[in-house]
Amino acid sequence: TTVATLEEGTSHDVHEESATVATIEEGNSHDVYKESTTVYNTTPYGLNDDDIAKIAEEDDHNKKENTACARSLLFDIICCVCLHIMSIFLICGTSYLHPRTYETAERPNEPYTFWLVGVIFFISPMVLELRKRYTNPSPKLTEIIMSVFAVLAGLSWFVGTCFLFSTTFDMKIWSSAWLLGSLLNLMPISFDIVAILFSRKEKTLTSYTGGGGDYKPLFLTVGLSFSWVANLLFLVGSSLMLNQSRFAEPDVTTCEFSDGVGVLISGAIFYLFHSTFYTLSLFKSGWKFTIHIASE
Repeated sequence: TTVATLEEGTSHDVHEESATVATIEEGNSHDVYKESTTVYNTTPYGLNDDDIAKIAEEDDHNKKENTACARSLLFDIICCVCLHIMSIFLICGTSYLHPRTYETAERPNEPYTFWLVGVIFFISPMVLELRKRYTNPSPKLTEIIMSVFAVLAGLSWFVGTCFLFSTTFDMKIWSSAWLLGSLLNLMPISFDIVAILFSRKEKTLTSYTGGGGDYKPLFLTVGLSFSWVANLLFLVGSSLMLNQSRFAEPDVTTCEFSDGVGVLISGAIFYLFHSTFYTLSLFKSGWKFTIHIASE
């Protein structure tokens, strides 16, 4: 009887111990479940801390790229507006250079203010373009130098235009400054055209002639070509004005200036064409062309 009682007491203690162990194991499993749940919430899909940090870094990089693209588009739109205004003001100002306008009663007192305002609207997009190229994540020295030339061209035009007012009128200085500015401006435009024509970024499919080529932005190339022709006309027109001012009195009403003025008006009109195609290049960037040279 004593042995049975002891055995019964022992079994009772063992039963209590087993219950305690079971309770502890149940608590441990509950803690493990909570821990695993916490780990799952902080590391979804089994990602570790390095993966999460990498994803966050990529998100920040994408946000910065989107912000840069939006800022670049805003700068391009501002450039388009400035170029259109510049072209219109240059057309008006050049028209007042023609000798026939001196006989009209509607002629303003300082008609060449149109030139000054037009040049200011030309310098503004050139400065924005320089800033955009300088702040580019991978800036190219040649592109920055060409943008500096464009800004210097605008400053040369600005200085020359200051000598078209009645108190400071000097046709020789204006013609020389405008000629220099046109030369400086031809350099970055020629560089951009050559860079587009010789770029090798997007390949076209092989055509039936057996060859392929590179995609080129159509409207941007045409717009730069108009700009190049416009500056060439400015160069020729200012050269004619400079040549005539050496033999004539410092008065623009002489009929000898009419040829040079006509060339300058043509240049201003070509700049208006450039502004239009530059705008199309922003909103119709999908229009591209290719150059294919096949040898027989």
